[in-house]
This record gives sequence, structure tokens and C-alpha cells, in this order.
Amino acid sequence: MDTNLWQTLCKMRRIKMESEFRLKSCEIQLADSEAALNAFQKEITSKRNSLTALESKLQDLLNKKFEDSTNRNVQIVMKRGLIEVPISGKMVDFNNCILIHRTDVDDINVVIKQAGSKKLKAMINAAQFRRKIIAQEWDHKALKLKIRDMKDQVKMIEKCKITKEVQDWLKRKEMGVVEDLGQLALEREIENTIFAQEKMLQEVKKSVEELEDKIVIKRKENKVLDKQTQELNVDVTEQHLQKDSEMEEIEQKAAQARMTAIVDRARWVRLVQAQHAQILELGTMLELQRLKTYPTLTAPAALIDTRHVK
Repeated sequence: MDTNLWQTLCKMRRIKMESEFRLKSCEIQLADSEAALNAFQKEITSKRNSLTALESKLQDLLNKKFEDSTNRNVQIVMKRGLIEVPISGKMVDFNNCILIHRTDVDDINVVIKQAGSKKLKAMINAAQFRRKIIAQEWDHKALKLKIRDMKDQVKMIEKCKITKEVQDWLKRKEMGVVEDLGQLALEREIENTIFAQEKMLQEVKKSVEELEDKIVIKRKENKVLDKQTQELNVDVTEQHLQKDSEMEEIEQKAAQARMTAIVDRARWVRLVQAQHAQILELGTMLELQRLKTYPTLTAPAALIDTRHVK
């Protein structure tokens, strides 16, 4: 086969493969876009259904309010002593009345007062009992929290490693031995270690704050992208409702912009997830730095020479 013909054939084969790859990528993007469009259309339908239900419920409430305002029942309660029965000297005047003796009324009032006093005493006892229960619950919760704090302190003490030099220093301090230069060097080394750990902790906190600021910025950008996506979806819906042969080119441009927005949004979501994982990792490192024990402290050379001489 001729060399030029072979090169031309290879070139056409390469162009064909590239075209197939581009076509497949466009098909995938189009499928994603259609899936997103269907999801948004379903959400719009559900929102419209909920809006219709709320409107019907509002109409029912308005009808009920109107019915209550037009068909209202009014109860008139008159005070004692204001009810008068016209007396004409006949027994017919008392057909709608119940005649009882005054002593019966007084006895009923005494019973009512006794029942009221019993009810008040029961209410007072119940309130006092409730206050006692609340106080006991509060004390119980406080003791539980105190026990938890004590357990945490015990765990921290058990995890703390004490070197031989620190044990010797504690023994000398308990016996009242005068402090020497070795103790001062040991304290200085401990202070330096604490300072270095605090500095490292501040750096980790600073990096965490920077990452949180970046996350806030990315979230704002995601909100803007979501808003743009919603606007594009609304435009696509309107264009489907008012579709015309002359608007095909505009629809293609809108679809391309929407697909680009979806791809960008997916890329930003992956970036935010990666940053969130990094923040979690840094948080774990921060907790490890907080729980990290101090390294083994070596004794100064002067103290070692003194021990050898002894």
C-alpha cells in the first residue's frame, strides 16, 4: 500500500474515533441534562399539587370563617341576684323554677368550699412534689456529668506517661530536697515543648479557618450556580411551551449553556467534597495533636555526671 494512502487512512481512522468519542460524551451530557430536567419537572409538578391543596384548604377555612361569622351562637350569662321571676300570686309563676330551702343552698356552698380547699391543697402538694422531682433530676444530671468528667480525667491520667527523671524529681520534691540545676533544665525543656505544641496547634487552627473561609466562598459560588441552573431550567420549560421552528438555534445555545453549568456544578461539588474530606482529616490531626503525649525527657549531662560520681 502507498505511504500517503496509509497515512490518509490512519488520519481518517483517527478522525472517526475522535468523532465517536465526542458523540458519546455529548450523548452522556444530554442524558444527564434530560434526567435533571425530568427531576425539576417532577418537583415543579409536586409543588403545584401542594399549592393547589393549600389553596383548597384556604378556601375551606374562609368558608368556615364566613359560616361562623354569620351563624354565631351567643350565650348570655347573668350574675346572681339579677334574675327576677314575675310574681302574680299564682303557682303558675314557678313552673320554670326549682324552689329549694335556704339551708340547702348554704349546705351546698359549704360542700363547694370544702371541695375547693381540698383541690387547692392537692394542687399545692402536686406543685411541691413536681419541684422536688425537678430538683432531684437536676442533681442526678449534675452528678452524671461530674462522673463523666472524673472518668475523662482518669483516662487522661492513665494515658499520661511519666519518665524516670520526672519520677525522681517528684520523689525529691516530696522529701523536701533542694532544687538543683537539673530540675530547672527539666522545667525549661517542658516549657519549650509546651510552647512548640501550642504553636503547632495555632498553625493547624489557622489552616482550618482558611479552609472554612474557602468552603464559605465555594458555597456562595454553588448557590449562584444553582440559581443560574434554575433560571436555565425555567427558560427551557418556557421554550418547550412556546416552541417554534425559528427558535431552534436559541434552544441549542441554551441547552449547551445548561449542560456546561451542570458540568461546572458537578466539578464544584467534587471540589467541595474533597475540601470537606481535607477538613475532616485536619480536624482528626488537631485532635491527635491535643491528645498527643509529651516525648521522653532526657536528663541533663550535669545530673548524669553527678549520679555517676555518687
